[in-house]
Amino acid sequence: GPSFERVLSGGKKDSNSHMARICLYILFPVIVIINVLCFMLGLVTFGVLWPKWMKSFLFSGKVDFKDALEDQVSINRHMDLMKNEIKSIHNAVKAEKFIVKSLEDDIKSIRADLKVATVLLKRFDDSSYYSEEISEILSDSSSELGA
Repeated sequence: GPSFERVLSGGKKDSNSHMARICLYILFPVIVIINVLCFMLGLVTFGVLWPKWMKSFLFSGKVDFKDALEDQVSINRHMDLMKNEIKSIHNAVKAEKFIVKSLEDDIKSIRADLKVATVLLKRFDDSSYYSEEISEILSDSSSELGA
């Protein structure tokens, strides 16, 4: 504006320099053309020929740290929730493993008791309680459980 004209011409407050006005009318379109050319060259070279001020103007925005902190807090809460769920699943798996182990031990003790019972039945030679079919079933079931 007029103040910039006075600065360029070096004149007083009321002075009006036509030469400064002509320079400004030539200078401003040239600056706009140079900036547009820089922008176009930057587009062609994928931003390599952009000046730093143009890169920061195009790619920098206002950063709202309050939203970022709230997002971080919600992410941390979600992570804690997921960790607790993983721990509960891990504890459930441990409990299931314990149950399976105790069932396996019970099955082993039952097999041992059945072997003792079959030996006792063979000693008494009581055919009403013991037969060869039962012996085969017991041996087949013990081999299947052991596998």
